[in-house]
Amino acid sequence: MLGDVRILIVPVVFLSSALTGNTSMMLILAFLAGFLWDCQHTLSQHTGFESIYSEKIESITFGYTIILYAVMGAITLGFTPLFRAGKWKIPAAVIGVTVYFYLWSEYLIINIVRGEFEITSNAVLKIGFTAALSTLLVPALLLMLGKFASLCNHTIKNDARRRFFNPDKV
Repeated sequence: MLGDVRILIVPVVFLSSALTGNTSMMLILAFLAGFLWDCQHTLSQHTGFESIYSEKIESITFGYTIILYAVMGAITLGFTPLFRAGKWKIPAAVIGVTVYFYLWSEYLIINIVRGEFEITSNAVLKIGFTAALSTLLVPALLLMLGKFASLCNHTIKNDARRRFFNPDKV
């Protein structure tokens, strides 16, 4: 039932990292992650179910993933205040929904390039289970990013005393 379902580590790490930073860092990460993803998937021979990938995917242009990653990161950045306030459950769910959106966007682009529009039950199950399994990785990644930030003396979470100004400089 779960044949050919993957855990998408690159998009989940990108979205978790985008959640902890600012817009400029997110755009740099979107470029790097999208570039690496395209290098791996558009320049190499693609293997997968023939019912989903009936034609070669090399006809998709290089670089479309960078734009999709920037859109995913922008959606995730909207939930950064919740994460910084210590409420990680909603941003983790948003990352899962964003991965689901990314997979459907990629599938629709592939269908547009092929010139035919076909949604199979295999594709729906694969996209749904891939997004769900990838979402299970998010809490562990957010915890690791929090530990890494504390090792580097970087503050991710807001302090309740510093809501509008820094009391040490007043």
